[in-house]
Amino acid sequence: MNCEFCGEEVEQGALACPGCGSPLERTASAVEPEVPPPEVAAADVSALADQTVWPGTEAEVTPEHVVLEDRLTGGYKGPEPPSSSGAGEQTAEDPFGLRITEKALPAAMPPGDESRVGQRNIIVMMLIVVAVVAAIAAAVYFGFLQKKGGPSLDTPQGVVQEFCRLAAEGDYTGAQALAVPGEPFVSSIEGVMTPYSHQGKVTLKEFDSKTLKASDSAATVEITKFFVEVKGKDDTTEFDILLHTRPFPLPKQVNLVKQGDQWLISS
Repeated sequence: MNCEFCGEEVEQGALACPGCGSPLERTASAVEPEVPPPEVAAADVSALADQTVWPGTEAEVTPEHVVLEDRLTGGYKGPEPPSSSGAGEQTAEDPFGLRITEKALPAAMPPGDESRVGQRNIIVMMLIVVAVVAAIAAAVYFGFLQKKGGPSLDTPQGVVQEFCRLAAEGDYTGAQALAVPGEPFVSSIEGVMTPYSHQGKVTLKEFDSKTLKASDSAATVEITKFFVEVKGKDDTTEFDILLHTRPFPLPKQVNLVKQGDQWLISS
């Protein structure tokens, strides 16, 4: 067919001319005829009418019970289905667990018992604290007594240490009581300690000795450490008496004799 405006040849069924664009009228042959719906046969209609169930004439219908298995071939498996049994324990006599036996809860502690437990704990803690404080106080007390008590005068070393302590503090009368009457050693140690006593208050700081020889009636002790502390107006100074050389050094070896039950310095 050709366009009626420009004469261009147009394909069958086209809506517009490809040359000038003019709309084209479709011929009756180009329009597809409508297909009528298929007719329902009278036999089919009567068959449908025979299947109609009128009220009061319906037959008994038995539903089919389908059981699905709780198994999967793969993937996530959901939670287990709830049991149809009761909440009780399943036994031979009660397979569904319908008999529920309630268990009594543990009895709570009465309020009075809780308070008594708290008081008992407090008392125990207080006793522990008192015991610790008492132990510390005893250690301090007995340590103080031991320090203040001084050395034992039953041994030669103890007599020499006490003699040097009394002389360092200026108690030459007490020092003389530990020596044989007329022994010049008292005058010697007095001459050594006098310059320090002019500087301030002198006290024995550290002392040590060792026994060179001893018998039932005589002994020789060597002084190995003799430090004094001099507390002046402005400061406190320590001195090693064994290093003292002027006007003369202090003898390091001290001889003792035993008179009765007492050791005395002889030289």
